[in-house]
Order: sequence, then structure tokens, then C-alpha cells
Amino acid sequence: MARTRSMDSTSRRSLPFVPERPAAAVAAAELRDVMQRGQALERQGRQGEARALYERALDDGTASGPIGVAQLMRWIARTQIQESRFESARDHARAALVVSERARDEAGRGHAENILAIVEWKLSNLDEAERLYQRAHESANAAGESRLAAMTASNLGVIASVRGDDVEARRHFERALSDARSAGLADQAIAALVNLGLLHMHLRRYDAADRAFVEARDLATVLGDVSVLITVELDVAKLRVHQQRYEEAAACCQRACDTAQRTGTTHAEGDTAFVQGLIAHAIGETSEAEELFLRAEGVAAPSRVSFGAKGRPR
Repeated sequence: MARTRSMDSTSRRSLPFVPERPAAAVAAAELRDVMQRGQALERQGRQGEARALYERALDDGTASGPIGVAQLMRWIARTQIQESRFESARDHARAALVVSERARDEAGRGHAENILAIVEWKLSNLDEAERLYQRAHESANAAGESRLAAMTASNLGVIASVRGDDVEARRHFERALSDARSAGLADQAIAALVNLGLLHMHLRRYDAADRAFVEARDLATVLGDVSVLITVELDVAKLRVHQQRYEEAAACCQRACDTAQRTGTTHAEGDTAFVQGLIAHAIGETSEAEELFLRAEGVAAPSRVSFGAKGRPR
């Protein structure tokens, strides 16, 4: 009969020590997983599915502390903005701001104010949007949040462009692009490039606009960000209309439509119809243009801007 031996203190010491993960570390890892899956869904234009994921995480206690709770509220608001549900987005962003302020989380406060500023921008409350963007930018610098600093610099540039200060707008956009590149933030680099492209297009610097849009499109392709890819294709289409290259403009719209159909993305239907209307109007198809503009008006289009717009907040 084989003889067994109880584990003595020496043999116990020879086993590798495997520490238990603290509860806070487990919760943080779970929240990161929710963020990664949710952002992947958002990039595919699946805003409702992303929001459902965030709401479940909020309800089941995945976020164990105030910082995580505020993050989830902000992410929910972000998906609602994409669907033009601005009042609901404002409510969630305000709730996130309250949570962050109580937790003395300066970075969280800045992110919440940035989302509130986007809501005010979408509702055409320009002065309030600018105030909130500035506060968010100050919070970003105070907290050392490079992503938020780049984001708010871009958004302040959009405000400057709307006010007609093209020099100040370009300064903000170029600072945002430089900060994003230095910090390796591809998504914020895309936002700054798109806004620079729109500004150059407004100023009829078509070659510079083309370079900015192409770089933004290449980055979006690498990231697999379908929503941005569609938006950039439509921006390039507008540029081609300016250049009177109407066949190329139509081809850009078709690529945007094909991408949307392939991925089940619906948020850009109004934008696409609007740009197609611009093309039809430019080539003298007045009746078709009117029909397309009416279709665009009938579809919620959170990112649509006028033909001469020089920037877009993110």
C-alpha cells in the first residue's frame, strides 16, 4: 500500500504563492471589459446594443464605485446623442456630473461637462456649449487627461469656426491634433483631422482638405470605426461637390451606403440623403434634390451640418 505523507510546513512553503485579486481590481477589469465591448458596438453603429450593455453594468453593480458609475452614465449619454435623444443624454450627463463632483473626480467632471456641451451644441445653445467646453478643457488640464484635453480643444475650435474666427479655429484644431498624436490617441486625431478638413474646405484649400480627410479615413479604417468611416466618406463627397467632381462625389455616397448596409448602420441615413441632394442640385436635378432634402429632413441626423460648416464636435 502506498504510503501517504501529510503536507508539512516545508512543502507548503515550496508551493508558488498565488495572491487573490482584490475586489476593486476585479471590478475594474470587468468595467474595462464592458467599455471595450461597448465601444466596439458603438464603432459598428450599434448604439442601442452598446447602451443596453452599459445599462446592465449599471444595474448589476459592475461599477462598484462612483467613478465607474459616472463613466457608465456618460457612455449611456454618448449613445443617446448619436440617436438624437438629447434630453435623455442631458439627464444622464448631469447625473454623471453630480456623481463626479461628489467624488472629487476632476477628470470625470470634465468628461461630463464635455458631453453636456455637445448636447447644448446640438440644441443650438452656442454660448452655453462654449462655457461648458472651456470648463471641461480646464478640468482636463488640471487632471492631466490628454484625451479630454485633445477632445475639448477640437470642440473649442468648432465654436470658434461657427463664430467666424477661422484663425482661432485652426489653432485649436492643430493643437488638438498635435496633442492626440503625441499621446497616441487615434480617435481624437481623427476628430481633429476631420475638423481641419472641414475648415480647409470652407476656406477653399481643397488640397489640404483632401489630405486631412484621407488621413482620417485611413485611421478610421485601421480602427474599424464604421460610423466615422461613413461620416468621412460623406465629407469627402461634399469636398468633391465643391470641386465640381460630381461622379466622384456620388461614388463616395455609394461607398457610405454600402458600408452602412453591410454593417446594419442606420444613423447616417439622413446625412447621406442630404449629401445626395447637394449632388443632385449641383447637376441641375432640382426635383430629385428636393425629394432628397425632404427625405433628409424626415430622418434624425445627429451629425448633419450645413454645406459651409467648418467643424463638428465629438
